[in-house]
Amino acid sequence: MKTNPKIRFNQGDILHDVRLVQHTGFVDGKAEIKEITLSYGVIVSQECDLEHDYDNRNNAQAISHDKYLPNILVIPAYLTEEFKDGKHLGKDVIGHSWSSKEMQKIKNNDMIRFHNLKSSANFQIPELILDFKHLYTVKTNVLYNDISQTYLATICELFREYLSQRYTNYLSRIGLPIIN
Repeated sequence: MKTNPKIRFNQGDILHDVRLVQHTGFVDGKAEIKEITLSYGVIVSQECDLEHDYDNRNNAQAISHDKYLPNILVIPAYLTEEFKDGKHLGKDVIGHSWSSKEMQKIKNNDMIRFHNLKSSANFQIPELILDFKHLYTVKTNVLYNDISQTYLATICELFREYLSQRYTNYLSRIGLPIIN
């Protein structure tokens, strides 16, 4: 589904060239920041929160603004070939190289940490891998400023619900200690 022009963000929106600012530390008491760009990302904030935020922001008569979302949650989506070779994190970070057997499990969505999105020539979207361990928050107003440049398409409801369920299952897993 693609709306033109896009007026608000939805859960499952696929974005490209998402600009982010990262705090990298302090030097002489001053914050250091750098800008990075995600080639692709998928919004995982809840649909109802995104809708309430949009409605509240655009209601001049709103008595309160308690529905505002200061940030929108975005999972980076990596090009499958770069991901497979461990080159998806940039030139300074070496990722894991995945075997063909492991990649098949990832592509079948059989590994809890990852989610595969098939390519769509109609929307100019290549095959992508989401890594649930990687999550960014993007200032809502900044993301809205770039909506016409960053928005590609929206995952249809049934599949975005599947993605949301897989993501929350990953987040809610319980790490057990190693007992000797």
